[in-house]
Amino acid sequence: MLNNVFTSVGIRMVKEKDYYLSHPISSPKEAIRFVIKNFGDFDREVFIVVNLSTNNIPVNLSVVSMGSLDAALVSTREIYKTAILSNARAILLLHNHPSGNLKPSKADLDITKKIVACGKLLDVTVLDHIIFNDRTFLSLREKDPSCLYLGDSLCISSNPELDGEFEI
Repeated sequence: MLNNVFTSVGIRMVKEKDYYLSHPISSPKEAIRFVIKNFGDFDREVFIVVNLSTNNIPVNLSVVSMGSLDAALVSTREIYKTAILSNARAILLLHNHPSGNLKPSKADLDITKKIVACGKLLDVTVLDHIIFNDRTFLSLREKDPSCLYLGDSLCISSNPELDGEFEI
């Protein structure tokens, strides 16, 4: 007897907590104020994705990775899982550096390029990747105007020696 049975499955997001921000995120400073207020006290690296509507209003956010003191394992699959389920038009990437040093590592730049490339295939724009600590932040999009562009999405500096910070 042949056993040709397969199971139908469904995918659902689970709502965990409400955050209130009723206006568009129009700058890295606005995004980071919200994130530091709610996530600034982590003692290890945390990678967060904010899923945005067509008007850049946050739909939800997802902590996609909680790592160690100086690293967080980030998968593009996990980045886009909630974005697709949320019907997000764009995403904002944020992660902290508990050491306080905001200089992006080669791994930070490499994963961002990979996430941007995947977003182009999925028609989900990566607006920025922001690195933050408990006081300041660095926007990869704002830091270097002469950066590489992947289409009309996020710019990633071709200079891995970025330094400097923006005060909140």
